[in-house]
Order: sequence, then C-alpha cells, then structure tokens
Amino acid sequence: MALIHPIRPLIYQAKDNHDISGLIAPPYDVLDEDAKAALLSKNGRNFVAVDLPHLPAKTVGPDEAYEQAGNRFRQWLDDGVMGLYPKRQFFVYRQTFQLLGHGARYQRMGLFAGVAVQRLGESKPGHGGIYPHEETFSGPKEDRLKLMRTTRSQLSPIFGLYSDADQQIRQLLDPVTNSQPLLVGRTDHDDVLHEVWAVSDAHVSRQLVCLFETKDVFIADGHHRYNTAVNYQQELIQASPDISSDHPANDCLFVLVAFEAPGMQLGATHRVFGGMPDFTFPSFCKEADGL
Repeated sequence: MALIHPIRPLIYQAKDNHDISGLIAPPYDVLDEDAKAALLSKNGRNFVAVDLPHLPAKTVGPDEAYEQAGNRFRQWLDDGVMGLYPKRQFFVYRQTFQLLGHGARYQRMGLFAGVAVQRLGESKPGHGGIYPHEETFSGPKEDRLKLMRTTRSQLSPIFGLYSDADQQIRQLLDPVTNSQPLLVGRTDHDDVLHEVWAVSDAHVSRQLVCLFETKDVFIADGHHRYNTAVNYQQELIQASPDISSDHPANDCLFVLVAFEAPGMQLGATHRVFGGMPDFTFPSFCKEADGL
C-alpha cells in the first residue's frame, strides 16, 4: 500500500479573490478564550468555531459542546459555506513568513496529502514509517476523538517532516506554484501568508506517490491528533471489520515538509521544569557541557 494518497478535501467557497483570511485560524491548542473571541468577532464562520468547541484547549468538554460543533459544521456544508473539492488531488501549501516576526522573509513549502494510518515507529520492508518525538496524554486525545466522532472529519493536518536531500520532490512541487493559488490567506497574529495550489498533473502525482513510498515521516507537531486518527480508525474497524481499503479513515491528513527546505527555520521554545528541588541553571550547564 502506498504511503501517501491524494485527498478530496472540504474547502471554504472563497468569493473574494480566493482570500480566506477571515476564515482561517491558528492551531487550536495555542488559543485561549480571548483569542477565539477575537477571531469570531471578525467572522462568525471562522473555523475556530468548529475546531475549538471547548476551552481551555486540550481538555475534555461536555458532549454538548462537540455536538454543537458538529451541527455547526454540517450546517456550513448544507449552506454552501464549505464544499467538497471536485476530485482527489495533492495540494501544495506555501507559507511566507519572518522568523520570530523580524529579519529576512522565508518560504516554507509543504504537500497536503493523506498518509496511510499505521502504528507509530513501525514500518514494513520497502515502506516508510511514521515516527514520533514526544509522548501523548489521554485528555487531549479524548478531546480530539470526541470532535472527530461528531464531525466525521480530520479538521487540521499533522505537521510531518521527511528527507528530500536530492530535491526530487521539490523539483516536482516548485512549478505548481507558478500559477494562481487556489486559496490564499494571511494570519494577523504572526503575519504569515498562506497559499494553496492543487496538483493537477496526474504524472506529477504518480511520481510523488512513488518517491514517498520508502520515505520515513517524522511528526513535528500533531502527536495527539495522529493518535486520534489511529484510535478512530480502530473504532470503525471494530464496528465494521470489512471496512473498505479506500475508506477515508485509513489515511491521516498531513502537510509534509522536507528537512532541507529553505523555510525550515526553528525558533527558540520554552519549557518549565518541575519536581527538581536541587536544580540550578549553573549545574545544568555543567552537566550539559559534558554531553
């Protein structure tokens, strides 16, 4: 079975030069109540209304919150706010940004694709695997699973990394961005330009499938959502063991970015450590210096 597959996504029906700036939102788990309210004050159909039905993020809310999100999602589909894309394709996604909001501008290009759901850290001969770098917790997974059950959709992509040292995949994707994008948007909080193109060339799509066949994918962000996709697939299989091989739940939505991409810039992150009464920063530096 191929590692990646084209997808048939639900997309906003943009009417203003393909601009959906008022409808997109940052990842749900970086938002608080004020940030969510600010997005909805600009446009009541901003996707945060579905993707973050309960606050604080990553905690489990009452069933009613998820049911309301699912009802809202289905109403948008009924009203034509969102619609199913005409056919299954890969999509190129490009972000243009400044690192930490200043200095040079970078461009990071990724590929929207369905990645075959499999257990983390496992791979078969001649087939790439999916690898994590952090542990997960039950609360966030239960939150996302309740939302997936009521929407029956994967609402945001996993951020996955792969190696493209010989730039074969980049050479396939670069020409796609020479045309007008299908969708564009800009997020105010970080001043990032987002652009999406459909990969319409069937030959390019076949090459992408072949090139990714043996590549390993490393999850940069989205461990809880990936595990949720695995759990949701298993629920469906238990309920109906003869689930078809082309069922959408057999794939997980990813945006795949090459390690070697010019826009793969990393900023500093901050963590708080606890439970270490004798910890001091000088002692930490001393120990780290010997690693």
